[in-house]
Amino acid sequence: WPSHATMLSSVHPGTHGCYSGNFGPQISTDLSLLPEVLEEQGYTCSACVTSPNLAPEIGYGRGFHRYELQPMDWKSRQRDCSTVLDTTIEWVRQDARRGTDSVFYFAHVFDGHYPYVPPLPETDISNVDYAAMDKFIEYTTNRDYLELTTEDPISIDPDLLSLVKEYY
Repeated sequence: WPSHATMLSSVHPGTHGCYSGNFGPQISTDLSLLPEVLEEQGYTCSACVTSPNLAPEIGYGRGFHRYELQPMDWKSRQRDCSTVLDTTIEWVRQDARRGTDSVFYFAHVFDGHYPYVPPLPETDISNVDYAAMDKFIEYTTNRDYLELTTEDPISIDPDLLSLVKEYY
């Protein structure tokens, strides 16, 4: 999330203040974000994001005319990158119909951060061990990577790792 705040503010996390996820510190209100600068120049700015860590309350919504949070649902696949891109494409079409020339779109997809679970035929879906996938996510995402060293590697159960590779 700090990288997204850096992209929108063009400053280091130590300057913009948003340096952690999980609804961490807000982006400094002393800074102008790209959408705010563009808005001042008459741009219509739109964002569709999949991570609650990019919620508008943290500051990511500043300067956007439209800001939609569509949290990723990788198990049911009712919301994923396709829904974000479909929303963004619809906004592009709406703006084109209105003759809106000066536009900025920010689309954030979260799919790549989750383990790959292939779309399986209905008959095979019962074989997917989602509890194992949840455990894998727990192993790989609930870490403070800034604190990890080569002496403190992430230890993942070999059977779990094998299962995840099998799904991939």
